[in-house]
Amino acid sequence: MTQFKSILANQAALEQGIEYKVTGERIRGRVVGYHQKAAPLFHSRGAKSSDVTALTPRDLSNVIMGDNIRSRFTIGFEVEKNELHRSAVREYELFCGFERDSSCGFEAVTHILPLVAASKWRTKVFDMMHKAEKIIDSRYSRADDTRSDVERYGARDVRVSTCGGHVTLACDNMSSEDLMKKLRKYSGIVYALFSGRLMNKYCSRNLRMHADASGDGYSSYINGWDRTMVCLPKSQGCVEFRLVSKFNSVADMRERYEFFYILMDTACNREIMSFKAFLKAIKPIVSRMYLGNENDIERVMLDAVDYQLWIDKAVITERTMYYLTKKGSRPLTQYYNEAAKAKHIELWGESDYERLANY
Repeated sequence: MTQFKSILANQAALEQGIEYKVTGERIRGRVVGYHQKAAPLFHSRGAKSSDVTALTPRDLSNVIMGDNIRSRFTIGFEVEKNELHRSAVREYELFCGFERDSSCGFEAVTHILPLVAASKWRTKVFDMMHKAEKIIDSRYSRADDTRSDVERYGARDVRVSTCGGHVTLACDNMSSEDLMKKLRKYSGIVYALFSGRLMNKYCSRNLRMHADASGDGYSSYINGWDRTMVCLPKSQGCVEFRLVSKFNSVADMRERYEFFYILMDTACNREIMSFKAFLKAIKPIVSRMYLGNENDIERVMLDAVDYQLWIDKAVITERTMYYLTKKGSRPLTQYYNEAAKAKHIELWGESDYERLANY
C-alpha cells in the first residue's frame, strides 16, 4: 500500500508540474546593500513533462528534456524603482532579493527564469509576475524620477529617467560573445523600442553592440568600452541589455518576456532570417506594447530598420540622428578624434561628415 501511495504521489506531482515557492530565507525579503543580495535560484530547471506538453515541436526544441527538464534559453529582469511600496517588501517566488541602487534608489532582481514559448510553464512564470505586482507596478512602487544632466549635454537641460529595466539573456552552451554576435543582427528593434534610454549615461557606450573591445576600428572611439554599455557581455554566457526602460506594470514584463523569446529564438535558431521577416514576426507583440496605436507601431518599425543599419554598417539616418549623435545637444563630430574623423570621411565622404557637424 505504501508503494502504491508513493506511485500515486509521483504521478500527481508529474501532472501538477513544477512548483515555485518562497525559500523562507530572511535575506530575500529585505533590502540589502548593492551586490549583497542572495544568489538567484535556477527556476529554469526542474520542469515536468506536463509543463511543456503544449509546446509545438519547433518550440520544444528550445527545451532540454530528461529527468531534470530545463529551458535552453533563460532570462532575468532588474526592476529599478525610486521607492518600494513599504508593505510589499517581502520574499517573492519571482525575486532573488532587493538591493539599494545608486542610480535610481532600489532594484528587485529576479531569479534565473525559463524563457519558453506559450505553455503551462510560461503561465507559471507569468503567475509569479502577477504575485509581485506591488513591486513591479509603478502605481505602488514609484519609478518616475528624472535627473538633470546639464554637464553631459551642454547648455540644454536634458532630463533623463533614473530607472531602467535591465534584461539578462543566456543560451545553453553558448558564450556571451557568441550570443551577443547573434543578437546583434536583430537588435535594431530593441533600440527603436527603448531609444530614450540612449540618453542615459548608464547605457551610452558600445552603441553598435560589438562583442569585444576591438570594435571595428571606426566607431570604437565613440563607442567606448565599459559597463555603461547599451548591451553588455557578462560571465557565464550572459548578455545584458541595459537599454531596456523601466517597468510600469506587470503587462510590461509579460510583453517583454514574449518579445525576448522571439528575439532569442530567431537569433539562435534562424540566423538566415532577414531583418524584415523578423520584424513581421515581432510586430504582433509590438502592437500590444503600443495598445494597437498604428502611428506608434509604424514609427517603431521604421526606426528599427534604421537602427539596424547603424548597428550593421555605422550609417546614421535622419530617424536615428538625434539619439545616436546629438545626445541632447552635441553633434557626433564632437565625439570624434582625428583618426575617427578620417575613417568616417573615407567611408562616407567629406560632405556626410559636414552634414553631421552642421545638424
